[in-house]
Amino acid sequence: MDQAGNKLIPNSEQWVIFNIINSAKLNGRVFIAWKFIGKVKLTVEIEVLSIRKFRDEFKIKAVGANKKNLKEIFSGAEAVNIYGPDDLVLFQSKIKFSDTDGGYYLSFPKMIAQVERRKFLRLFIHDNLQCYVNFLKKGHGVRRGIQSFEKKCFDVSAGGASFVVSKIESRFFAVGDDLYGMELIIDDQSFLINGKIVNIIELKPNERNQLAYRGWKICVKYTEIERRAMKVINEYVFRHSDIQAA
Repeated sequence: MDQAGNKLIPNSEQWVIFNIINSAKLNGRVFIAWKFIGKVKLTVEIEVLSIRKFRDEFKIKAVGANKKNLKEIFSGAEAVNIYGPDDLVLFQSKIKFSDTDGGYYLSFPKMIAQVERRKFLRLFIHDNLQCYVNFLKKGHGVRRGIQSFEKKCFDVSAGGASFVVSKIESRFFAVGDDLYGMELIIDDQSFLINGKIVNIIELKPNERNQLAYRGWKICVKYTEIERRAMKVINEYVFRHSDIQAA
């Protein structure tokens, strides 16, 4: 379980597990191998090269020039943690052996943990992370002028995001409002997304949100987003979440 309260559901159906791994191979989907070294999460994108079901094994290797990091993840380990961003699954596979070209043979996992259906891993954005939204918004009531907003995300997922506004700024927002052409900036990547405000929650300052004053959390559900953007967000959320085990 991670800091944003993501609910993971276990599944031990072997046909489901096989189909997820086989689909990754057939469609060129990447997995992410990961390991905590101290408090740092080391992650490496991997691809499935081959499957030998009769031997209960599949072969993976690092994507691109990441053999060194992958070797560090596998070093001294009997099993490896793997995350599938496309299917939102986590599992752990036993390491059988490696070969001379940097590939590793893994056993099929006995169980996977899948993010609750129709939901996404969600990440609370702390001070060290760079995740912002930029957009233009028309106000409500008598004053219906257009104002530009740039806000650091309060939390983010591949399905939606939220940000905090002041009491005065909150007059620009109402549940059901559309946000067209919202720019989501994650580190050095930028995406244009359409969204709808689905909730507005009053927040009082506490240790977790570190607000100096009372604020209003604007919760936005994406209504239009590119598949590539969802993939980048899913991987970003996973890389910075504090999930400790598959």
